[in-house]
Amino acid sequence: MRHLGSLSGTGHILSADKRLGPFDYQVDVWQEDVGLKSGGGTLDGDFLALHQAFMARDPALELEDGGSVKIVITNAFSNGTGEFKTSGPVPGF
Repeated sequence: MRHLGSLSGTGHILSADKRLGPFDYQVDVWQEDVGLKSGGGTLDGDFLALHQAFMARDPALELEDGGSVKIVITNAFSNGTGEFKTSGPVPGF
């Protein structure tokens, strides 16, 4: 796998009816040997907002520049940090 780059900033988690956050985020994007791209990263913010994002249906991370990427939050910790994988293309990659 080859690291293609990273995005970081402050954004929000969007769900069908909510805008949660703000969260500081970092997204890393990788290209696998077969040409597929994958991404994942971390969130840091308020625990209650993170828990609501973890429970949300089809969450998307709204990036600082206004773009967005669909994500799956894989871990939500009581200190307000979380981990996610991307489930859609990452703008710029």
